Amino acid sequence: MLENNAEVIEKVLSLSAEQIRAIIRDNQLHNYGNEMLSEQFMSSPKGVLGALFNSDLDYVLNEAIIKNPNGIAAGLFALSKMFGLSGATLILPNDSAVDQLKEAADKLDFELKIEISDLVDVRKYRDFVKVHVIALLNISEVLTGNKEKTIVSIEDELKEIDFDTPVSELVSVSECKAVEINHFYYPTASMNTCINKEISLNSGVIKTIERETCLVEYAKNEILNFRRKSCGTCTFCREGLFQLYTILSDITNANAKKSDVELMSEIAESMLTQTNCTLGKTAARPVLSLIKDWEDELLAHTKKKVCPTGKCKAFMSIYIDPSVCEGCGDCIDVCPENCIEGKRKYISMIDEFDCTKCGKCLEICENGAIKMTSGRLPKLPTRLTKVGRFKK
Repeated sequence: MLENNAEVIEKVLSLSAEQIRAIIRDNQLHNYGNEMLSEQFMSSPKGVLGALFNSDLDYVLNEAIIKNPNGIAAGLFALSKMFGLSGATLILPNDSAVDQLKEAADKLDFELKIEISDLVDVRKYRDFVKVHVIALLNISEVLTGNKEKTIVSIEDELKEIDFDTPVSELVSVSECKAVEINHFYYPTASMNTCINKEISLNSGVIKTIERETCLVEYAKNEILNFRRKSCGTCTFCREGLFQLYTILSDITNANAKKSDVELMSEIAESMLTQTNCTLGKTAARPVLSLIKDWEDELLAHTKKKVCPTGKCKAFMSIYIDPSVCEGCGDCIDVCPENCIEGKRKYISMIDEFDCTKCGKCLEICENGAIKMTSGRLPKLPTRLTKVGRFKK
């Protein structure tokens, strides 16, 4: 699948439409972690469309198109031939493989229309058979006598793997907190899970999440990335992403309300069924993952008002230890908010109300007098006091 399939050009030209249909049906080909291809086929589609999923934020699978343009073109040709169509459409995130694809289409003598776009307009292509590019490569594979496989990205490297491969064989789970597959955060304890035909792989990227990662903040950043890519046309997607990002921002900024978790669940569940493309449906997964498998971490933020990993600075307090401060004034000079009061040879004091917890004072203090904590603050000066004169 990751090598240019020269054999498939002649093979697909020699097969009839019924032979192609039978091979796809008998091999039970899936649409890259989706339903079986044969279940998606309409009796008389207006066209055939190949593309990545709209929810793909990584585009690493575009490399498979570059590596095997013959396979992509042959897969599109096979489907077009099966439906009695003269051509097909392919939507790509960039033009890196356009020339090779057109060359392959010329060998097959069929019309291949290529569009460069981040998103597929599902309304425009409502009556098209829509097939993921990895499914197109698998069509080429089975037509030439090979078995269906899948492609995933591990540590930025594409790998062709067999189905039923355990995730634990693909990534090292011993030192990580979770494994992310299609924007769902699976606990490492469940990583005897195997890659099967039904599991939705989305971008194909399997990531390990480090132990010190705050998953609430991580999910918030993923929702933001989905917002940036969303076309904004679908109401449930547009408004759902806005509300989810707002709620997660409130949670990580220590402003959560009691009803936030329940509200997020309702929004995410609605997005699964009411959005028009994979972007909105997939964007619900980070939130549903938090609620299902990471409830303790989520509730620590919303009820206990603490970030277990210490990554959400809104839950932390920065203070100056009066027994360590030497009154050098470096922290005063570096504070962008001018919220540190003091003068030379006097213990500096932080106005916590104005402090943004940017951490610049922590970095500048050579004596380690400035500290961050999620617990109760020790007794601190309430007025300027000379170094060495403060008594607890």
